[in-house]
Amino acid sequence: MLTGHASGHAADLSGPDPFRSYFDEAQRTPASGFRTESGGDECDHTGEPPSMKGDGGASKKTPLYRKPSFLICQAVTLVIGIGLLFVLLYPVVNAIAQHIVNVSKLNVDRVAIAGPANTS
Repeated sequence: MLTGHASGHAADLSGPDPFRSYFDEAQRTPASGFRTESGGDECDHTGEPPSMKGDGGASKKTPLYRKPSFLICQAVTLVIGIGLLFVLLYPVVNAIAQHIVNVSKLNVDRVAIAGPANTS
């Protein structure tokens, strides 16, 4: 924390931090966001956050993003997403290209028909 006045500012920074009580209160709120009268978690009455139970905070579980099922799900989602992107954008790009061709005008100044034939 700064003491005294910051250079060029009239605010006194040596007093107590006005946000300190807000941050302290946010840290004491359980993970579920619900408080009971005792201040603990409503679902679990130990009063400790989930990471602090039993093993002293060292989690032995594999994180979700490292589980094989999560990685497979991400790969399938990526393939489906890319497929949907092409399926949804192809008609849009096709319509834009067709509109450009329809609206464009071709000015012809001179034409030379070399071998006219009625073959239809």
